[in-house]
Amino acid sequence: ESVDFEGDRLKQAGIDIDGPHDGGRQRPDGQHIAWRNLGLAVSDVPLPFMIEDVTTRDLRVPTGAATEHELGVTGVAGLVLLVANLDSATAPYEALLDTSGEPSDATIPGVRRARRFTFGSQWIELAEIDPSAGDLMRHIQERGAAPYETVLASSRKNAEPPPLDRTHGARIRFEDAETPAR
Repeated sequence: ESVDFEGDRLKQAGIDIDGPHDGGRQRPDGQHIAWRNLGLAVSDVPLPFMIEDVTTRDLRVPTGAATEHELGVTGVAGLVLLVANLDSATAPYEALLDTSGEPSDATIPGVRRARRFTFGSQWIELAEIDPSAGDLMRHIQERGAAPYETVLASSRKNAEPPPLDRTHGARIRFEDAETPAR
């Protein structure tokens, strides 16, 4: 659907909307590409932005050899978002993704419960931290409820996560592209 239609739908669900805004850029080859984006907000809930291509997607997203990654990465499998309160964070994601999600086993120490929203072959997991988990509490105090871990689908079996000093502190984990972890 268009960002206009989605924006109206999400406003009715109580999500604050910023936009839509027109965006674009000139590629090095001189081709102009354009998109429209929509910011989404609910107090203390990390929400993504929405983007709609105006020009054809193949002009913005590379194909062919440019899509081959040396670590066998085939795409983003999912994203883990830390939240202080799973109950208050769940409703905006139910509205956004039009699904209630499912309880999920937490894969991060210090997370007491989680809920996973699957859409297509990807997912977003909301992870409520245990207040006694000092490192995770500091993460939320410093950044607010926010992305914590990116999970990349990889064709390489048992790929080791890159060290944090090589990723500027971003937590990245790989999961088998054939059989996504739950």
